[in-house]
Amino acid sequence: MYVPPHFAETDPAVLRALIRAHPDLAGKAAIEGSLTNSSKREQASAGLDRLTPDEYKAFTRTNTAYRERFGFPFVVCVREHTKESILRVAAERLEHTHDEEVQLAAVSALGKLGDHRAAVPLTRLLQRDRPFVLAVIEALATIGAPSAFRRLLGLLGHSDATIRQAAVSALNS
Repeated sequence: MYVPPHFAETDPAVLRALIRAHPDLAGKAAIEGSLTNSSKREQASAGLDRLTPDEYKAFTRTNTAYRERFGFPFVVCVREHTKESILRVAAERLEHTHDEEVQLAAVSALGKLGDHRAAVPLTRLLQRDRPFVLAVIEALATIGAPSAFRRLLGLLGHSDATIRQAAVSALNS
């Protein structure tokens, strides 16, 4: 599916439809075995295919709370996380406004699409607040576009150690 790189500035209904297409993490589709091969690999990379019963309950509670609050599934670049960090990030993001979450989920969705044309518009978003910058870095790492390289290098001097480390990880991926 082609999504124009500037789609984050377009109709919010288009964004919500793209976001809603994502499966819940360790959710019903995973249990039923109906995830795409790509989603299976991604969720397995964080150990979501090997959850204990208590971990499964934690993901179910988190998925439910997130969907109830925002109306769409929690979207994050799973391969950049562990099951513990996914739950931690979800808890932090449950504190966001609806608009912030739509924007963050849209950035993550752009990264998952892997379209190099999205890199330039994404790099323009690196001036936002910390959670947004981290999401953009993850998306750029997933896309792997050469046009993002210089901007990621610039983040190596950032005052926030977490942002510097995310940039290092992105540049090494």
